Amino acid sequence: MKTQSLFQASAAALFAIALLFPLHGQSQSVDASTLCNDVTPANRAMAKSAGYDVDALCSGLAAQPQRAATPQSAAIPDRREMAQEKVADQIAPTAVVGVTATPPAKALKPFGYDLFAGSPNTFAPVTNVPVSPNYLLGPGDMLEVMFYGKTNSAFGLEINRDGTVNFPDLGPVGLAGLTFQEAKDMLQTRINAQMIGVQASISMGELRSMQIFVLGEAYKPGAYTVSSLSTITHALVVSGGVSDIASLRNIQLKRAGKTIASLDLYDLLMRGDTKNDIRLQPADVIFIPTVGDLVSVNGQVLRPAIYELKGSESVSDLIALAGGLGPKAYPNNASIERIEGGGFLTVLDLDLTKASDLQLLLKSGDGLSVSAIKDRMESTVSLAGHVYYPGNFSWKEDMRLSDLISGLQQFPPGLDLDYAILSRQDPVTGQLSALLVTPGAVIAEPGSDADLALKPRDQVMLFGQDKARDEQLKPLLVQLRSQRSFDNASKVVAINGPVKFPGEYPLIDGMNIKQLIKAAGGLTESAYMGSVEITREDLSDSTLAKTEIIRMVLSDQLRETAEIFTLQANDLVALKVRPEYRERKRVTLAGEVVFPGDYVISRGETLLQVINRAGGFTEYADINAAFFTRTQLRDNQVERLAELKQKMELDLAAKQLDGSSEDADARASALKKDALAKLSNAQAIGRLIIPLKAIMAQREDDIVLDDGDRLLVPQVSQDVTVIGEVQRPTSHLFRQDSRLRDYIELSGGLKDTGDKRAIYLVKSSGEVVIPRSRLFKFKSVAEQVEPGDTIVVPIDSDGPIKVMPLMAEVSRMIYELALGAAAINSFSSP
Repeated sequence: MKTQSLFQASAAALFAIALLFPLHGQSQSVDASTLCNDVTPANRAMAKSAGYDVDALCSGLAAQPQRAATPQSAAIPDRREMAQEKVADQIAPTAVVGVTATPPAKALKPFGYDLFAGSPNTFAPVTNVPVSPNYLLGPGDMLEVMFYGKTNSAFGLEINRDGTVNFPDLGPVGLAGLTFQEAKDMLQTRINAQMIGVQASISMGELRSMQIFVLGEAYKPGAYTVSSLSTITHALVVSGGVSDIASLRNIQLKRAGKTIASLDLYDLLMRGDTKNDIRLQPADVIFIPTVGDLVSVNGQVLRPAIYELKGSESVSDLIALAGGLGPKAYPNNASIERIEGGGFLTVLDLDLTKASDLQLLLKSGDGLSVSAIKDRMESTVSLAGHVYYPGNFSWKEDMRLSDLISGLQQFPPGLDLDYAILSRQDPVTGQLSALLVTPGAVIAEPGSDADLALKPRDQVMLFGQDKARDEQLKPLLVQLRSQRSFDNASKVVAINGPVKFPGEYPLIDGMNIKQLIKAAGGLTESAYMGSVEITREDLSDSTLAKTEIIRMVLSDQLRETAEIFTLQANDLVALKVRPEYRERKRVTLAGEVVFPGDYVISRGETLLQVINRAGGFTEYADINAAFFTRTQLRDNQVERLAELKQKMELDLAAKQLDGSSEDADARASALKKDALAKLSNAQAIGRLIIPLKAIMAQREDDIVLDDGDRLLVPQVSQDVTVIGEVQRPTSHLFRQDSRLRDYIELSGGLKDTGDKRAIYLVKSSGEVVIPRSRLFKFKSVAEQVEPGDTIVVPIDSDGPIKVMPLMAEVSRMIYELALGAAAINSFSSP
């Protein structure tokens, strides 16, 4: 019971405290009124036990004056994206826009206007911000007062139009014109003197609203209702900001016909200074004049834009408005475009490092441009190519190659120690030239003749031993070719033949054949050391160009003591391959040979010779079923497959378009699509049918082998295979007395699509035998079914299920490839 009583008392106290809090806004008042109306007798008793009189509190709440809802400002339409362009094109300086409004002008925007580019849809007066003690009270302001102590009550007091409030138990009290702090002090004094035992808490309630005027170049000029705490900038927001020809530097506040303040928005935007953003009073007028003199600044400043002048600004002031110079600005080269008196433009050159030029006064329409530093490095050298850390390095006096190339630890494995390029630009003519660098000599002997002295902007390019050099050299070769003229051929030479990297290379002064071969990565093992040819263009005669062929011995040119032949621009060095040099050719013997494997063949070697080298065949070999493939035949077969597939697709598409009765049959259509799918998945074999038994007996000519040839010799087979248009294509055990008809019957007989007149026999050797007598009967011994043979039943293009005639050819190709693939797959090793 004690706990329940304590809980009830606490609940009553909380209820009463909730009613004592000042209420803001209409919705809160409605909720409190509803709460008072719903108070039950039990709640009243609990509140009374806690020391609160609910009836008195609710009656005090009802006595509070109800503030009418503050009318909201009309919705302001969104700012259209037009101000920036109009200012830039119409009122910007001629130096910015240009006489004909050139496109670069639109890249510059007037500074500060984007602050008001997006306007709010509505404006709500400021009511929930703290009120400072020096806030000046006036008619319409509301005070919220709570008495506690001897008397507990809460009420709101609105200052009347005559500047007084009707204070309970005190009578009318004049508050208008007093600050909030002065009003609190005065009321506390009178309450303490006239209401013994009562303490008061006084705070500001809803603030009064007032009407002000925003005129001039406002986005929406007119009268606006704002909060009494509003400042000039608040009023600008209410009006939707400024127009596109408004001044941002001279916004005037007029009161009673006098200008009492001027706001420069540049102070707010650039320095956050709100000193002149003073608080408004009723009937104040904010006047926004048109924009003043405009200048522009472009180039290497932090904030390129169009700026408004206040008067007597200098170049230094404009740079400060633009945020200062950028990090890549070149202050020694700046200029101002200015309008002359005669209506023409002139240019003033400036050096922003000089105080006199910085103090130059600006005029309306001036356009300041600050140049950027050049995208060019000075006093540097660069290292590129086959190196761990390529890049630019600081150049110093007496710097040499050894300062860049100090050891092999700088480079990935495989650095070419015999050839590198140093490209150098002539400081007078700008012509590019190439110098030979020998990295191995530089690393081994720093300070030697190979350790060249470096000059500013030299570029050293290193190469790997096993990496192509054409892409790496391409930019340098392009520059060298661009320097050619009538009397100066491009300093490029070329080499082809048995070298690692044939192609074009920069011509170095005094370059010889040996150096060019090193540049190309060196000779390969097939190089002929005898004759070498140099093709040279003779342009000495201005009326006729001649081509000269120079022949010499390569081995002589590679000797250290030989007379050096110097190359000239556009020379072509053609090396030869030594006679009878061939890449190694290999053939493969697999299956039932004594020593299967890959064999390197010499030129003109035959199949029989390689079989003898392999020890001949095993006793289980079926020589008649030998399978021989050739790479060239496989390539031809690939082309044939592609042609058949294309014809098949075209014929199938044509039949579908003409809507013939053939395609009306779903089974015929399925057969065509199935054949096309099998043709797409078929792999070329490249089989060459050879009479191996006759070759072994030397009754037939032997076969000259080529690279990639394969001979697969299977073991003796005991099966006969039936494929094609039968009910169950499969293999059967060979039976001595069985005929072709018997094997077909064992496979379930012919399908409706099978062509019984075109059945043929594929012997184990790959030879195709077509019966020359009536159905299923063979006359000669060769036409008899033997172990390892395959019976093929082709599709009938004239049967009950009509298919295109091309289907017969396609099916034959599919069967042949299937037989070849099965033969190859039967070997465990290729």
